[in-house]
Amino acid sequence: MSALGPRELLQREIAALPEDLVREAFDFIMYLRERQSEEDFLKEQVEIALAYRRAHPDEVMTVTADEWEAAIA
Repeated sequence: MSALGPRELLQREIAALPEDLVREAFDFIMYLRERQSEEDFLKEQVEIALAYRRAHPDEVMTVTADEWEAAIA
């Protein structure tokens, strides 16, 4: 007898659910995929920004909170 992996266990559980809960489980899975896509996008943008900063260190400026507030006022 072999142990079932998470995918097989999930498939069994979904097969046993009533249709309305299958839809809810599907919605949750789509939410998880969307969240992962957003996280991947944000990580990529951070890497782009960091690469730019490394390539252009003279353009990086650090300001205090007070300086920032004054600049955007």
